[in-house]
Amino acid sequence: MEEGILKSARNLLNWASNQHQNGNFETALDRYNKVLDLPVINNHLRIEAEVKKEYALNNEYLPTADQLYEYASSQDLASRLFDAFVDAYILYPDDNRFIEGVAGSSRSLMDYATRIHNNGNFDGAISRYDKVIDSPGVPEMIVLEANYKLNYANNKEKIPSPDELYNNATKDNTASGRFDKALEGYVLYPNNSQFEFLKLLELASLDLYRYTLNLHEKRNYDGAISRYTKLIESPGVPEYLVAIVEANKAQAEYNKRPTNRSINYSYYNYTLNEMLNIQMSVNPQTDKYRHNTSAYIHQENVNLQSIINSTNVALRTDPNDQSSSAVYERVGPGTVVEILNDNVEGFPYNGSTRWYQVSYDNRDLYVHSTLVSQVVVTTKSSKIHESNSSSSHSYATVKSGNTYTVKNKRGNWYEIDYRATWRSAKRADVEQYVNPDKQDMYQFLVLDQSTGISANQLNQLLRNSGVLYNKGNVFIEAGLKHGVNEIYLISHALLETGYGTSPLAEGIEVGLNAKNEVVLVEDSNRDRLSNIRTVYNMYGIGAYDHCALSCGVEYAYNNGWFSVNTAIIEGAAFVSNNYFTRGQNTLYKMRWNPDNPGNYQYATDIGWASKQITNIKNLYEELENPIFFFDVPIY
Repeated sequence: MEEGILKSARNLLNWASNQHQNGNFETALDRYNKVLDLPVINNHLRIEAEVKKEYALNNEYLPTADQLYEYASSQDLASRLFDAFVDAYILYPDDNRFIEGVAGSSRSLMDYATRIHNNGNFDGAISRYDKVIDSPGVPEMIVLEANYKLNYANNKEKIPSPDELYNNATKDNTASGRFDKALEGYVLYPNNSQFEFLKLLELASLDLYRYTLNLHEKRNYDGAISRYTKLIESPGVPEYLVAIVEANKAQAEYNKRPTNRSINYSYYNYTLNEMLNIQMSVNPQTDKYRHNTSAYIHQENVNLQSIINSTNVALRTDPNDQSSSAVYERVGPGTVVEILNDNVEGFPYNGSTRWYQVSYDNRDLYVHSTLVSQVVVTTKSSKIHESNSSSSHSYATVKSGNTYTVKNKRGNWYEIDYRATWRSAKRADVEQYVNPDKQDMYQFLVLDQSTGISANQLNQLLRNSGVLYNKGNVFIEAGLKHGVNEIYLISHALLETGYGTSPLAEGIEVGLNAKNEVVLVEDSNRDRLSNIRTVYNMYGIGAYDHCALSCGVEYAYNNGWFSVNTAIIEGAAFVSNNYFTRGQNTLYKMRWNPDNPGNYQYATDIGWASKQITNIKNLYEELENPIFFFDVPIY
């Protein structure tokens, strides 16, 4: 019920905001009051409604995001800068400028508060800590930091140094105590290289988890649940551990024993930073920036051209003459013209009377401004940058001869329309996916070991899956014979066959032609083919994008996959031989290959492993007490 009230409050607030911007101040004011009078309302909605109400009371329109950003950017004091970005965030919580602005300004305000705190100005520090804690949009880590420091300031105590916190954590005799002190050290000094509180917190988390498991095994469910909750809600706890903790918390809440999970930690003789260096050297890709359609290229790398952007465009001898007799020639998109005058008055077209005087075919002619675009053509290998600076991130290096539409000119840089989906990833982007502590535990699921699940349970997963229906025992045989996790095989097969309904799953007749080539059987060629068989391919092996059907059936024919069962069992051999023989037996290892980083990596997409886990995870969640084997890398 509470969730429904909050959703209604959001919808009502959005409607009131639209009325507000349309000048209906009284209507908006009435709805803002209704939102504030609701029995359940979160802090963010309340603050947003109060701010907007104040504007409506004064018969003022809500400021635009650009206006607020300009105002915030002009502030030079930490408190005013923070206040301005928080006010803007309240009105535009989805604007990245304000999300980043609140984060950055809260950091600056905390740094200032920390300085005056350690200089003995406790009251001044307290007021700023309170402001950070009570304001919306502040990152969780900074709020936690403010709470820790507020406690010291309230007690008129200075903030302890890193070595004090480290010593306190390592000397504590209880798992909970070590965890609490390591967490405080991490929150207060997250980037301290001398004491590495994050690593200390990881070890303390494992200790607390083991202690909690012991409580759980002894059926002290309440004690276990409280500690599981602490691990889940605390920052810095490795995500691979959080996944296990969440599962066992659910078990404890139903008075059930812990789940059966086995975790191995593989230690690698290089640091995470060294791993990142290697990965950055092989140009990892991301689709994170695919919606950023603006990019920049330096003017020295391109030629600027003006081109026609539509079909059947009339080049006229007179911009004020609409008759056909004034048409010198009709041209199509890509036709190059030279602009001689970009502000000529002519007859209206597309809501504008602005025309260009252009040179074409050695003549001075006229074309409407909306029918011409400026483009740049690369004259050499060139970098595409995120902003108009050579030090900014480079999305890609493009070859000579590439053409891009110009949006704007900024100094020596052209802002261009750039639509590439895949772009070079930033180091911080790669770190988000290569750092084991930030990954879902399912990325470390060992895929060359059995789950120990019965055929009946697997058949439940296959109940609506076409030809794969009731094939649980076949997947078990495939997994045991070739050393592949049955759930991984099922996930792979369901994805590739559209839940057992694709032509490759249901079977396709093929035969050999006179050249001994595998071809699809049709009525027109059946009499000319030999060795006609029906083939099956359950994992999309050999089915490349440009020849999915023909290549997929050829691979199946050449490998003798003439039944559904054979395709399931023997197709698993391909998965095992091509993925696991190099030791890459987890999704994480397939993507990053920590045994030999930079080599034999199965994708350039930095998010590949993360994107693969959803279906596997959903299947596992339908099983009852499966056996999990995880292999977690430690750098």
